[in-house]
Formats: sequence, structure tokens, C-alpha cells
Amino acid sequence: MLTHLQPRCSQASSLDCEREVILRCVRRFSGCASKSDLKLRQCRINDWDRLVHLAEEEAVDGIVAAQLQELASEDSMPAEALRQVIRGAFRRGGAFWSVVQSLRQDLAEQHLSAILLKGAALLDTVYGKRVHLRPLSDIDLLIRPSDESRMVRLLRRRGFVRDDPANLVFLRGPVAVDVHLDLIGAGRIRSRDLAYRLEASSLWDNSRRSSNQPPHSSGGFRLLSPEHQFLHLAVHGLKHSFCRLIWLVDLALVWREVRPDHLLKQAEAWGMERPLSYCLWGLRKLFCLQEVAPLQARLPGLNRAEEIFLAGVFQRRAESLGPVMQAFSVPGLRNRLAYLSESAFPRRRILSQMFPHTPAWLAYPKRAARLIQLGIREVRRSVGGSRQKGAKA
Repeated sequence: MLTHLQPRCSQASSLDCEREVILRCVRRFSGCASKSDLKLRQCRINDWDRLVHLAEEEAVDGIVAAQLQELASEDSMPAEALRQVIRGAFRRGGAFWSVVQSLRQDLAEQHLSAILLKGAALLDTVYGKRVHLRPLSDIDLLIRPSDESRMVRLLRRRGFVRDDPANLVFLRGPVAVDVHLDLIGAGRIRSRDLAYRLEASSLWDNSRRSSNQPPHSSGGFRLLSPEHQFLHLAVHGLKHSFCRLIWLVDLALVWREVRPDHLLKQAEAWGMERPLSYCLWGLRKLFCLQEVAPLQARLPGLNRAEEIFLAGVFQRRAESLGPVMQAFSVPGLRNRLAYLSESAFPRRRILSQMFPHTPAWLAYPKRAARLIQLGIREVRRSVGGSRQKGAKA
């Protein structure tokens, strides 16, 4: 199923070779491959611009450039072009990281706590503050609902402007801060609570202080426990159909910190066994992390729809059915239909955020048209995949 991603590049197309180079780079960065696996003499990359473009789409351009830079003296690689990619990643990442540092100080001074989520949290831990290796599109913070007004005032004092009164996204130049009141976005799609059973008190009780916090302040940044962080990354990646390879890199790095038995126990308590199974399958298929196999064997098996979805993810095809896959985590047919219905046609307030420049009366027809378009695309893809399998047989 994944033969074009295996290290057999001599008969593959140039595009396949480029994707394989990217995959080998992230494997090596994640501790899953040796330097010999990165020899590129078998993969004659003729279009380095395409390679960089694909790496940027997967949000791993910094990682790929850093890994290839180590081989620039032995293989025919454009050393200066690689340095430019790394400098660009440093520049973009530094802009976000400076905001994280200033917010860290502000929160401590105000004795206000926030849990740092996703990329910014990982930069603080598994990426070792190497800002060129983990790009950020925004800074995600989880706060207690009772602290919302204080957080809004703090961000406004820092020059951030609220993007929309209906949400808690704040902008200042190229930097966005996304403030969350719950971990899974149940405020947007309320029926997500039917799938996942999170306990806010457990999140905060098991969180830990971030590094470089002022020692005498009760506020500042906190971090999820490794198990909670892994599950949150799993659900977030599934929601976006794992369309960026960096999200699987995140999981491979956090896996080193989790305790498998605790991870399974927490997944069962939160109803996240299926998203966890998807991620472990991905780590085995793409990152060759066979050590996840014993835990995966204790999780529910995959149905045919899930296998087709994951095959597309692991072949790095653009997928968009992640929210549909989440329905398999919802117990009961009635609840599952309620979740799918709200995901397809959310409340008017949410639709206005999805289509900000569309008149209110046209929002639902536009949403329906987009879903029909998506359905047609997926049917064509499935038919095309079946024909290709038949031709190979």
C-alpha cells in the first residue's frame, strides 16, 4: 500500500523521489533512520524548488534543510539554498517565539495561568527551542473560562486586536494568538462532546510548569502531561486529516516521553482509542516505529473506511475526511448522526466564521455546495484508486 514511500526510488518519478527525501529526513530527525538512509545518489532530484515547496506544504522545510545541510559536502546539494531555507525558518519562527516569551512574562506578572498547546508547547520541550525546526501558524493557549476577561485585557495591552467578536483569535501583525476555553473545540461543534469525554480538572491537575518561569509566581505557562499532549495532538491531527507531515513528527517525538499503559488508560477514559490507533498506525507505517505495535494491538481494529482514509494519509494525498472519521468515536447511531449533521451544517455563528464574506442567507447553500463538491472528489478518487489496483492486478 505504501510502496512508493519505501526506500525504493530508482524506478520512481521525480516527485516520488522528492517525497521520499522529505520522509527520510524527518525519519532521521525523529531518530528513526541513520545517515546512510539519507544517501541521495539513488534519488536524482532535479527540481530542488519543488522539494522545498513540498517541504513547506508539509511544514517540515526547516527540518529537511537542516538534515540535508549535513550531507551538502558529500552529495551534490545546493548548500546556499539550504542555508536560505534555514534562515527563513529562523526568521519566521523567531517572530512567534519572541511573542511567546513576552507572554510568558506577562502571565507570570499577572499571576494568570495558561496551558501552552501544540507547536509552541513542543518548541518548549521536544524541539529544544530550535525555532527553525517547528514552524508556528499561531500560538494556542488554553485558559480557564473564568480567566477569559483577564486574558483579553492582557492581549489588548500587548497590542493584539480581536479578529472577530465571535471568537478568541487575536492578531498583531503576522502573529496570531488563539485562546481556547476547551481542548477539543466543543464551543464550535458542540456535539464533539459526544465523541470525547475530557475532564478539564484532570488536564490542569496533571499539567506541569513550563521552563524558565519566574520561581515566585503562581502564573505563567503550563504544559500538558505527555499522555494528554499526545492525545490532543492525535485529535487535532485527525480533525485536519493529518494534512501536514509535521503533525506526525510531533507525535513521533512526544511518543518518547509517554508511558504506554498510562496513554491507553487515558485514551479509554476520554474515548480517544480510535484517534490513538490511527496515530500509532501512522508512526509504524511512515516512521518505522515498531515499538508502538504492542500498544496498537490493544486498541480497536480498523474498519474498511478507516483503512482507506489512512492509506490516503500515508501516501500523502490531500485528505479532507478527518472530521468524518471522528464519527467512529461517537457511541450510538443517534449521537453519531447528530455529530455528522452538526459538522456538516454548524450553527449560523460558526458558518459566518467559515464564510466571513458571504451574506448570511447564502452561507448554508454555499456550505452544501462545498460538501457536494467534496463528495464528488472523494468518489472520483476512490474509483480511480480501484481502477489502478485492477490494472496492477
